[in-house]
Amino acid sequence: FVTRRRFLILNPGGRRYCCRAQTPHKFASVPTLSLEKLHNSVLGFLSFPGVSINGSAIENFSCVIYNISFMNCTWQAGKDAPGDTQYFLYWQNSRYDDVKECELYIKDENGRNTGCRFQNVRIETEKAYFLVNGSSKDSLIQFYDVYIQLYKIEKLMPPENITVNCDEIKSNCIIQWQRPQISHSNKDKCFKYKIDIKYKVREISLHLTLIHTFTKAHR
Repeated sequence: FVTRRRFLILNPGGRRYCCRAQTPHKFASVPTLSLEKLHNSVLGFLSFPGVSINGSAIENFSCVIYNISFMNCTWQAGKDAPGDTQYFLYWQNSRYDDVKECELYIKDENGRNTGCRFQNVRIETEKAYFLVNGSSKDSLIQFYDVYIQLYKIEKLMPPENITVNCDEIKSNCIIQWQRPQISHSNKDKCFKYKIDIKYKVREISLHLTLIHTFTKAHR
């Protein structure tokens, strides 16, 4: 049978290859090339008459955005991947951006890439595309790809400048705060807050918890 191997993405001008093409292993014959359009880029496939290893693609891929513009993505090696398998991550933030390879890999004790750290990440309205492929000197490694809506994986910063002013005579408190900073919206109405107040009678002992969520409707 034929194994299809995703290996490259071209920028709109077709001038730059962003992804590594895996060399056929010793049991594979000459591959053929096919191209498919992905937004304004081109996605390439090498078709190998040979056998790829089931279970060699990465597992448990997940990403989180934190501190406004930082992102971490992590994964685990495929359970049946050969010991020399190395993985590489590529991503496209939007259809108008070039595809980029990870610049700062997270490595395990054996030097295998198991994650990536990103800086200056912009959250766009459309989904970002992630692809992780792999290479091994003896076998074909399956790839993994996924589209992710970035605002759904953002870990929000806490509200800022929280102040609490209580009046014992009027038996009330005024609580004020400013919305947390995020990179993709300046609308206060995008946030919902929940205040959890615990207090003791006869003593002014106030415990304040602010829970806030970002709503998609007001992006």
